[in-house]
Amino acid sequence: MNPQTTSASESIADHAAGVIETYLTEVQRHMKIAVKPGRKSAEAVHQPRVFARRAYASLKVYEQWISDRQQRWFCKQLTRIRDVAGRLRDLDVLIERYQSVSQNEQSSSKRLRKVLPGLRKKRLDRLTELKALHVRLMSEKKYASHQSALLAKLKSRSIQNNAEERYEAFARLRIMAVAEKFVSLGSLPLNSLEVIHRFRIGAKKLRYTLEVLSAAFPEDRFVVIHKTVTRLQDLLGEINDCRLARRRLRKWSAKCFSKKLSQQLKSQLLGEQDRQKSLRKELSAHWNSQSIADFQSLIDDLLAV
Repeated sequence: MNPQTTSASESIADHAAGVIETYLTEVQRHMKIAVKPGRKSAEAVHQPRVFARRAYASLKVYEQWISDRQQRWFCKQLTRIRDVAGRLRDLDVLIERYQSVSQNEQSSSKRLRKVLPGLRKKRLDRLTELKALHVRLMSEKKYASHQSALLAKLKSRSIQNNAEERYEAFARLRIMAVAEKFVSLGSLPLNSLEVIHRFRIGAKKLRYTLEVLSAAFPEDRFVVIHKTVTRLQDLLGEINDCRLARRRLRKWSAKCFSKKLSQQLKSQLLGEQDRQKSLRKELSAHWNSQSIADFQSLIDDLLAV
């Protein structure tokens, strides 16, 4: 997502105000959609989390132009939105998978029907939590009030000389630092889920930082590197989904008093394990010494502009 366009008259604070306003407004819009009565799709609750991450990233990129008090308040609220929506999304992933298994495997459908109501109950609890957060932040105008104050402060700092040149230099330095960390994480042997998890976090941070600072770079070069990072992040995310599903299945299996249901849960656990192995093989084929070198070249070309 490219939330801004470059203007030679804009300062760093101008760019900060533009991108932060876009992302904070999108958080509000998608929160309203997610808590709308009758809304059940996983995508509806996924979007508040995505835009909360983007807004959080924009605040971190431009933190030196934002007061500590404003930074703390927004980061705290965005983290809450991200976490609640994230737990909802994880439940949606599990429900979708087990509904598919239940429909395609007659022998297991009765057992899975005992699991799915519990998942749906947990989802309803998390959705209630998201709705309460929406009422407290959005309906009571706290979020909008803080957003207006933050943007007014940024716009009051927007008059600078030779601003655009400094913005581009600023953007290159920020991307360089995040990209170096990403490549460092990706150069480690990806032979454990913990290392893969840290690499996923690095990919996510790089993607959102690129989006926040996209106006500083030619679109053709930005699009190529953004697609590369997004594809990798999606693959790492699927591996993480399996990790979370396996953890939850282990807990349920340990607490289950029905032998038949426990066996079914263990069967699902093995299925998640096989899926994870397949995805890790795909990751090894997709991300190797050659792809690391190719990615570094893309970064070098982007930053050389």
